[in-house]
Amino acid sequence: MAKKHKHKTDKHFFQKDLGYTELIIEGQKRIDSEKYREAIDLFKLAQKKQATEEIKLLLFKAYSMRSNQLRNKGLISEADVVANQIGSMGINIFNLTENELILYLSSCPDQKVVDLYVKAVSSKQHVSLIEKILANRLITNSCWHLLNPVNSSFPFKQESLILQNAVSLMNDAKWEDALEVLRPISSKSSFAPIRSFCRAMVLFYQHDDDKMEKALSMIPNDFPLSRSVQDLKALLTQKTSKHNLSIPNSPIACLWEDGIYLKKYMHDLVDSFKKRNFQEVERLIPVISKQIYPQMPTMATQYLLEQMAFLAIDCHIEPSQYYKLISKLVPKEMSELLIVKIFFLISHDDPLRTMLNYLEYLHVEFKDKNQYNLAYSLLLKHAVKKITSEDYHEIDTKLHKLLTDKLSISFNSYELLMIQLLTKSIDLDPLNRTAYELLVKLPRNEKKSKNAVEDYLMSMKDRFPDDPFPCLELSSIYYEKNAYRKAELILDEAVKRAPHDSRVIEKRAISLLISASKNLSQDRLHLFTQDIQKAMVVGSKKVKPIVIQKQILHDVIVNRQNIKDVLENYLKELSRIEQLRVLCFLYMEIQKHKSLFIQADIDYTKKYFISKTKELALISSKDLLELLTPLESDYIPLVPSIYVAPVFLEVNADLVWKGFEDKDVLMLYEIILTKDTIPSILADVKKRIKKKNNQFKYLFEFYQAVLTQLHSKSKNAKLFNQIMSKASDAQLNELESLSKRLSKHATGIFKEALEKFDFSILNISRSPFSLDVLFDMFKDFMDTQTPKQNKKKNQSFYEEFEEYDEFNEFNKIFGDDDDGYDDDGEDDDDDYNDKDDEYDYLDTLFDELEDLDYNPAIFYTIDKDAVIERLSKGIEFFIDFIGIRGLSTIEIKESKWKLIKELKGDYDLLKRVVTPERFPYLSREAQVFIFGKHHKHK
Repeated sequence: MAKKHKHKTDKHFFQKDLGYTELIIEGQKRIDSEKYREAIDLFKLAQKKQATEEIKLLLFKAYSMRSNQLRNKGLISEADVVANQIGSMGINIFNLTENELILYLSSCPDQKVVDLYVKAVSSKQHVSLIEKILANRLITNSCWHLLNPVNSSFPFKQESLILQNAVSLMNDAKWEDALEVLRPISSKSSFAPIRSFCRAMVLFYQHDDDKMEKALSMIPNDFPLSRSVQDLKALLTQKTSKHNLSIPNSPIACLWEDGIYLKKYMHDLVDSFKKRNFQEVERLIPVISKQIYPQMPTMATQYLLEQMAFLAIDCHIEPSQYYKLISKLVPKEMSELLIVKIFFLISHDDPLRTMLNYLEYLHVEFKDKNQYNLAYSLLLKHAVKKITSEDYHEIDTKLHKLLTDKLSISFNSYELLMIQLLTKSIDLDPLNRTAYELLVKLPRNEKKSKNAVEDYLMSMKDRFPDDPFPCLELSSIYYEKNAYRKAELILDEAVKRAPHDSRVIEKRAISLLISASKNLSQDRLHLFTQDIQKAMVVGSKKVKPIVIQKQILHDVIVNRQNIKDVLENYLKELSRIEQLRVLCFLYMEIQKHKSLFIQADIDYTKKYFISKTKELALISSKDLLELLTPLESDYIPLVPSIYVAPVFLEVNADLVWKGFEDKDVLMLYEIILTKDTIPSILADVKKRIKKKNNQFKYLFEFYQAVLTQLHSKSKNAKLFNQIMSKASDAQLNELESLSKRLSKHATGIFKEALEKFDFSILNISRSPFSLDVLFDMFKDFMDTQTPKQNKKKNQSFYEEFEEYDEFNEFNKIFGDDDDGYDDDGEDDDDDYNDKDDEYDYLDTLFDELEDLDYNPAIFYTIDKDAVIERLSKGIEFFIDFIGIRGLSTIEIKESKWKLIKELKGDYDLLKRVVTPERFPYLSREAQVFIFGKHHKHK
């Protein structure tokens, strides 16, 4: 490691030795090879040797190209930081050439382009060029809100309002209406190309190829929809008929075969589904599928059915009806896959088991190895995300073995399992950045977990050489391991990658404060002072209050200075909000470590802090919201608690709540909502509800209902229904938005109700698609409890019962715990009736078969073999019970017709559920009775 670092240092010194001209030549080489970061470093060295306009322009180009490079990689915040460096160079952009200006604008964020447009109008320079670029941004990103501050007298602003309305119509395929709206747009306008495109689409549907070709020829090559324009031109050139489209993967493929009516068809589909008109649903889905994806309509059908599963739950459609629809619309080899996938997507009860079920069928959906690996990776990542969000911790022995065998992983704790699942996901798709981001959020209290996360962050660091994220996260791990030297080195690397990134600056300041705390605890006061001074130089505004707080601690604890003088010295140059932050952290520190302070200092600090909180009334709601927002987890080593709101609420709750108007306080609720703050929030909510003429009363009532039920064991929809019944349509939209935001604080069925804004499910014990339902259906089958499991409880009882158990075959199947004995161990043969018990067993069997008929998805789960085996034994007992064992085929068929009359609907149930595909190994007698003939085993 040291040798590697030395090599980099030597290279840096070599570059310093180069002359001005050589540095420019080397920088140009780096630009040609797209190594813009290195080019920037070389040009900076050249600028130090000779600050010329030439080098300033070269730096401008390098920064612009670097910003574009980062933006194309998806590192938007980093790209914006680099683009902002150009503003500090003192270059007048209006003196740039047209090409240079285009390069600069392409690297700027949307807001910056708008700001430059306003300046261009006032200086009357490059207005048309910037308008053109800004128009393309608006069409691509739909960032219309950025133009709100722009003066409405600007022609461009007026035209943008027209275009915004037209785009909405174009999205609805109302091309003629959109063209009518666009008529005021002149041919010289920056928005003229979109009008030409709209006109071309109208002519397309009018089959006027000549005029359409003319309209397309008026659209420039840099138009955002240029690919679609080129495809349409190619189509006209080839004279391709609509039944022989030669460019099936182009964006214009959806224009064929009545694509304009797709929205209407979708509306009809949903309406028919809600009304349970399955015949119409069965007709519409293939029509819609052909329009969505003409090349592979079956795939589109599967996607539609996946999405409609959620609608089926909302509409309380019986699963048997829904599975019947799947079997009719999807080929047999894909129907099982689809059921398992739906199971995985919507089940909340057993995410690990449903993931394994889906994994068994994944190869059916993805034949290509690369696609299979990507899907496998996403499946594992989605499972981890789902599990962690639901706070699921149940792993039995059987599931542990399944996970170990199927996924080839080894774990001995829930924490390590989550890490293993996610690292396996990364192995399958090493470039999936979101998987790394999820990995660092998982708990890592164990040494193995820390080591695994560290290894994968190191690999991410190599795979993403420009990204500071892995370096920042590695530093956190090193601090957790007390490896301070490693943390400092990796932060140095982060600084090299993104020196102006606010996250890097903040993390650097935090690292210095951690080092300072360590030096203070070890009485290395000179090093403590140095670390504090360095942290101040780094200049992170967010960390500044903690730096001041550490300085105060040093002077009071170590130097034994008077706390009154110390506070007066340090607080006088701080803003009001910074003073309150410092005092809050100091107050928490003193409350946590009272033994380090004399009683007089404790009393004075508390009194001073309480008096200072009176200034909360002088702070704007925006600053107050910032003050009360919890710190990130990175600050945990530095402060007693990252949650500051409970402290202010404890000291002066009235002033905190008075600082917020009704319209603003809801945002504060969401930010500070924790178990500790719920009582104070509820108290404020109740006060605001009692206010007369409170226009936000419905929101506060909803908040009160959510908070009341968050920690309540029983959930009830009544409160929510009362609130929603009184709300208008606009208010319902606000309530739905609030409900979805608050869902992150809930778990289980209540979380689902908040997410879907459907509280009727709180009155339903379980969702009809829930795995919990299925496994409870087969509780007697799958969780059999034989007398051997009770052997340790009563050895003599087991020995007496064992002989009886050999003859009671049905008890082995269903695990009946009626053992023929009273609780005191005495024989209760007088009360026991074998025939009645057999009837009970048969009732149980047919009840379970009826449940299977209602929801056959159990046949596609990972436990299907065990279920089928147990059900088969139950069916064989039924064959013995009706007395056809040993009869010939002809005799069974003769007896069958008499028995059908007695069985009535039960025989039809057997025929529907017990099929040769599901139960291939039934006895000859069972097969003849149920299937009508004997299928020989292959």
